[in-house]
Amino acid sequence: MDPSGYSIPAESPLDVDDAQPPSTTDSAVPTQVETLYATYFAALVKFLAATFGQGPPPPEDTAQQTFEHLINNGGLKTARNPKALLWHAARNLAISGRKGELARGKRERDYDYFRDDGYQLTPERVIGAKADYWTAVEVIKAMPYQRKEAFVLVRLEGLTHAAAAERLGVSRAAVSKHVARALVQLTEALADD
Repeated sequence: MDPSGYSIPAESPLDVDDAQPPSTTDSAVPTQVETLYATYFAALVKFLAATFGQGPPPPEDTAQQTFEHLINNGGLKTARNPKALLWHAARNLAISGRKGELARGKRERDYDYFRDDGYQLTPERVIGAKADYWTAVEVIKAMPYQRKEAFVLVRLEGLTHAAAAERLGVSRAAVSKHVARALVQLTEALADD
């Protein structure tokens, strides 16, 4: 029985005398990872900070996550150029992390907007919203045909730019330009009110 009060069975896997060293194939990867970590971690953090700034996510976290990801997925075992793999994986993780942070921030702002207890539905706001609605309807009706159709398909019906382009018989770039111009036109009209 050990001093903590727990007894360890005689055939315990914790018995140090019977411990076998890991096989060379298993220990090669941790040794390679340790070497790569010692050699490239600081440079990888500098690269991430220079490319993506201080976050979010912080460059140190992204670099650490890169090594964890490559260890867990076994990418370092087959890599011909581990340094290039590290930089490529770190860049992808930083981009994914940035997108995730932006999405979380948008969700939080949306939540805060709708959670705002100070919003009062007053007759003035209802009348103002109705006026904006009718202004938007008139502006959309007055748009050139292609612009109006592209805007309605993408922003009101929820089609992708590619699907709207196929339906209208134009390129995706043309749909994007029409939607952007429609939004500018609507924004200007609603700002004038």
